[in-house]
Amino acid sequence: MKQRLLLTILSLFLFNDAIFADIYEDSQGLVYDYQDYPYDGTGHNKRSGGTATLVSGASASGEIEIPEFINPYGTYPRQLDYFVTSIGSNAFSGCTELTSVTIGSSVETIGEGAFSNCKSLTSITIPSSVKKIEKNAFKGCVGLNSVVFEGSETLIEDKVFEDCTGLTSVTFNGGISSMYSNSFKNCTSLTKVNISDLAAWCSGSYGDYFPYGYSLYLNGEKITDLIVPNSVNNIGSNAFWGCTSLTSVTISSVVESIGEKAFYGCPELSSIIVSEDNPVYDSRDNCNCIVETATNTIVVGNNKLIIPKSITAIGNYAFAGHKLPKTIVIPNSVTSIGDYAFSDCIGLTSVKIGKYVTGIGDYAFNNCEDILNITFLTSRPFGISSNVFSCQNWATLHVLERYVPVFRGTAGWKDFFFVEGVNEKLARIDINDDGDVNTADVNAIYNVIMNGEASGFSIEAADINNDGDVNTGDVVAIYNYIINGL
Repeated sequence: MKQRLLLTILSLFLFNDAIFADIYEDSQGLVYDYQDYPYDGTGHNKRSGGTATLVSGASASGEIEIPEFINPYGTYPRQLDYFVTSIGSNAFSGCTELTSVTIGSSVETIGEGAFSNCKSLTSITIPSSVKKIEKNAFKGCVGLNSVVFEGSETLIEDKVFEDCTGLTSVTFNGGISSMYSNSFKNCTSLTKVNISDLAAWCSGSYGDYFPYGYSLYLNGEKITDLIVPNSVNNIGSNAFWGCTSLTSVTISSVVESIGEKAFYGCPELSSIIVSEDNPVYDSRDNCNCIVETATNTIVVGNNKLIIPKSITAIGNYAFAGHKLPKTIVIPNSVTSIGDYAFSDCIGLTSVKIGKYVTGIGDYAFNNCEDILNITFLTSRPFGISSNVFSCQNWATLHVLERYVPVFRGTAGWKDFFFVEGVNEKLARIDINDDGDVNTADVNAIYNVIMNGEASGFSIEAADINNDGDVNTGDVVAIYNYIINGL
């Protein structure tokens, strides 16, 4: 198409700062709105030339190149170049024949919906000059299979790549400034995220960005054993959300904060080690968890679910999205369970909540659809939100017999259709008070029988069958409990 200068559509003069805006169409059929740099109040431009926004590429097809600058006045010297700094909202929306785009190095902003529904676009490289990509910019580009980010300061807004169902890989050749929730919503084929700077990635700020089930690669090598670099002081929120390739994490002595949901949905994570020199976090008793030392709170769990008796709280999202054993036992040392602490857990069928828990956060066990039994033998029932569990219609709630009516009238618990009472004497079988009945309780009774010693419990508590003596009858009672359950 013959290059031409279109009619000036707007001339605006201000007393101290005049800007002239014009429309220009290049040889590719791309339309720009360009304007001069402002006057300095003395009748002279502060600089020659100006900036331009690409406002329309409605007729674009095949391969196009967005230039660094345009020169509407072809016979004029280069100092009148107008640098293309932004791609306007919906500029290429619905260009179904567009297959390839090269973005110039002066572009700083990609507008809302700029390339939405460009169904034939197969790949895109975002240059380092781009500082912001507005929402829905590439929404519905179903043919898009790869995206490369060259810079480290790009803000990716909400739903930028929503419904790009053919997208399989994303590459970040630097870090990323920030990523909003759902930036890659419904990118159901995305399985590979490539990064080149692990420290930058760890420290980034993210929303719920990638869909669950991707693997993370560092310079082409899949990360399974994550060693957080010593240069990282803060691990950002959602940094490894949904990363299914992680099996182990090592935290250095200099990590001072770990953002919420940093390891949400890492189902294969089975080993976590915190440096013994870290003053903020620890992984005590080989628990394979990250514990906030000052508060005795588990902030990141693992799929082995080892909870030391010194733990008093389970933090928000601590075990969320993890693959857990069929039965979890929350020890009696725990007094609070945070929001979403066990949400979206895979394979969980039975939950035993320590009897001294006094608070359970919102959605703590939400979307754990396989739960069949919940045991909570507290003598101090308290209300919970109706969203804590999502299994009220089929799971059985086991509580102390005399508190069944109380639970049936207490907020949250009253939503359970099946509530069964547990004999209080039988409930005492948990001799060592670890929240579970197992061979450790048998050994505790044997110690009483053989040595007359009780460690951490009263001898009277070991008289399970209430016959006034601690003997093999109590051992039989425990075995019967273990074998037959509640």
